[in-house]
Amino acid sequence: MLLDQLEDQATFTQAEKEIANFILANLFQVQEMTASELGRASFTSKGSVFRFCKKLGFSGYEAFKRSLTNEYNEKKRIQLILEKNYIHQNTTVKDVIAIVPGLYDNVISQTKLLLKPQVLTRIVQKLKRTSHVDIYGVGVTEVCARNLAFKLQYLGISCSVHTTINEHYIHSIDTKSTVAIILSLTGENPLMIEIADYLKKFNQDIFGIGGIIENGLSSYCQEYIPIFQKDAILSLEVIYPVLSMSVIIDIIFTSLMVVDFDTHVSNALKVANKRMRT
Repeated sequence: MLLDQLEDQATFTQAEKEIANFILANLFQVQEMTASELGRASFTSKGSVFRFCKKLGFSGYEAFKRSLTNEYNEKKRIQLILEKNYIHQNTTVKDVIAIVPGLYDNVISQTKLLLKPQVLTRIVQKLKRTSHVDIYGVGVTEVCARNLAFKLQYLGISCSVHTTINEHYIHSIDTKSTVAIILSLTGENPLMIEIADYLKKFNQDIFGIGGIIENGLSSYCQEYIPIFQKDAILSLEVIYPVLSMSVIIDIIFTSLMVVDFDTHVSNALKVANKRMRT
């Protein structure tokens, strides 16, 4: 997310740090400033601001400012949700009924901010063309894997779920025409990393969904979708990554449905007509 990049500053020059620090300290005001005004206010220059925006992956200052405004508004909204949904020892069941939907809203909003349309587009296009999808998960992520498998099969995509490495199976298939999807809530599950490392030797396309950690699962994948897993409330953090992963699975499912919309509508009508006749 943009705000995370501004806070990290690991690859920033001194001028870029000056711009980033000014923006973070004046988020609301910056939304109304021109590039020239931001350059003067941060003691840099208009050119430095434009180069900074390009470095962060934006086509220009206005695109950068739109993204900043969206994240600022989303952050403020989420802060209000978290303040409203504070849980303590006197929280009642009635309170919980009101609070949990707010937590869901928070997870969905945070997950949306992490998603990159270009990454999802590449994954969807590859899944549409592949001959088979192998989905890997263990424990809670096995449940997520079976959820994803059910939805892919619903769309006519051949797939199977695995909880470990089946070396004989991998040697018997054409890995270049198949896709592996590996799930890990933390992004550092040793077994999932071992599986990814093994599959990489067979030149199989590997997509991952999970937590982001240095030298974790993401480093073994051609494409990786991060899940939301921070800013949790008390022990309710167990809800966050599982729900975030479920949201991503549903976005992949819906995107695949849209790609072949007419075919899926036709199939749905055939099923409905068959039910009416029985």
